[in-house]
Amino acid sequence: MAGAYQTAGESARRGTNIRPDTGGGWLNGRGDDTQTLFLGYGHIVDFFASFEWWKTNPRDDLVDNGNYCLAQPGNVYAIYLPHGGRVSIRLEPGAYQAQWFNATSGQRVPIIPDATGLAWTSPDPPDYSGWGDGQDLAILLCKR
Repeated sequence: MAGAYQTAGESARRGTNIRPDTGGGWLNGRGDDTQTLFLGYGHIVDFFASFEWWKTNPRDDLVDNGNYCLAQPGNVYAIYLPHGGRVSIRLEPGAYQAQWFNATSGQRVPIIPDATGLAWTSPDPPDYSGWGDGQDLAILLCKR
């Protein structure tokens, strides 16, 4: 994000005289179906495009259990749970529409009822395959 050269976690060696020869890797767009890293990047872009992330600041002091939070207090809270599970957060007064976000699948699941009060604890993650089993998840809270 700072303009530096970056690398990703998928190999670009497939197809460069290494069997099976597919003609190249993700760097030249000639990879195969095993290379899915950029799909996950797309899900993360969609998540951040759904709120005004540039107006938020790191506010890890608002959450517990080693979770992370970007917040514009009183308006939006984006909480990253690197190990899944639940989170408690200190909020500004009001009602916030809440939703789970799974970065692996891009799936969003509404949390009902709204988050309210000066402190809120999330429910357990949805009981879907790949959810809540120690996988990293996010919660987005947006002011109603």
